[in-house]
This record gives sequence, C-alpha cells and structure tokens, in this order.
Amino acid sequence: MTKTGRGMFNTINLEAALRLYYERLELNCDDVREIFGPMGSTTMSRMKKQAREQMVKDGNPPIWDARNVNTVSAFKAWKLDPADLEMRLAKLRKLGLEEGE
Repeated sequence: MTKTGRGMFNTINLEAALRLYYERLELNCDDVREIFGPMGSTTMSRMKKQAREQMVKDGNPPIWDARNVNTVSAFKAWKLDPADLEMRLAKLRKLGLEEGE
C-alpha cells in the first residue's frame, strides 16, 4: 500500500487498484475493500453512492449486478487516475520501495 493523500483513505493497494481497473467492468464490495482496505458498511455505502452518482453523469448503468459500480466511473468518483497510479507503482518498484519486497 502507498500513501495517496486522498480524503479518509491515506493508503491504497496500487497493484490491486490497477489490476481491478483493467480486469473488471464493475466493482463489488470485496473489490473496493481490496483497493482501500477494511471499512465499515457506512463508508462502503458512501463510496458506492459517489460512484453511482458518477455513473449517472457518465451514462454507465450497472451491467451485471445493481449492487456493483462501474469501474471507470468509480475511479473518477474516487479521484483515482490509473496513469498516475501506474507511475507511482513504477517509481516505487524502481526505487525498491514497494511493500512486500
């Protein structure tokens, strides 16, 4: 995990965030927890509400399951830029600072 300086979450799992961004069309609660770590149901509801509001703006209705949120819209709502995350992960790897190494 690495610090991002974003609101209530100061760490995210960069690898999980990028893998899920490119792997999934929609995110479920387990996916969100994989990115941000443990959270209560109120926080999860708030995050998914933000993502759903962005989905309406983007015109991205749920495809498979109404409980899930569109991945691209969710990343926009949560201010996660995949290009920025890729750059951060590459830099951490280059410096040998990636957690778990």
